Amino acid sequence: MRLSLLWVLLFALFPAQVRAQDQPAAPQPAPVYIWHADPSVGVATRLENVTLPAVLPTAAYDPALPVVVIVDKSNHMTRALQVRKTDKSEEVVEVLAIPNANGKPSTPTPSGRTTVRDKRLDPVWHPPASIDPRRRPVPPYSKTHKNPLGVAWIGTNMDSIGLHGTNNPSSIGKSVSHGCVRHQNDDILKLYALVEPGTPIYLVKKMEGTKIRVSDFDAKP
Repeated sequence: MRLSLLWVLLFALFPAQVRAQDQPAAPQPAPVYIWHADPSVGVATRLENVTLPAVLPTAAYDPALPVVVIVDKSNHMTRALQVRKTDKSEEVVEVLAIPNANGKPSTPTPSGRTTVRDKRLDPVWHPPASIDPRRRPVPPYSKTHKNPLGVAWIGTNMDSIGLHGTNNPSSIGKSVSHGCVRHQNDDILKLYALVEPGTPIYLVKKMEGTKIRVSDFDAKP
């Protein structure tokens, strides 16, 4: 009984230290070089592909450079990447990270590389027959909040899959959609401003371990 009381007193006196030891260390940003002039880095010539880590260094968006979008389904995050260039290296960096909601188990968001096909602000929604057999169009979100696309739509070349806003903000961070990728309305507008038709989009289980083409960063669409 006395020993138990002693442990309780010790934990009360040093709670922060005990909890800090129990918690795993947060992942640290890992540089991903396309090429680097320093031979010790091991990337002397420009690579054809790079493998992404769990966390990338962040940087400000450069409107002069192309963007590559990563939809991380497991972590419910959509990320925009660019390459930061210096005289001695080219490094992949993250310029935007926004939470998403993706497909539920019965209608999962597919995986693979695709590109932006089109984009529209305040879009009309044409529901699939599985939701409305008559496929009656739903007016834009600005006219009715029954429109689940929210304030913007970014269509892809992967059938009817797109990235869009939402009329159900509480769903973000979950796997609940019919296959598309939802975002908060303020967030989808941020992504909308960064992409154009032709922008590469990778829909992946998780960003860590994803291999992307270096050529995707070479020219704006």
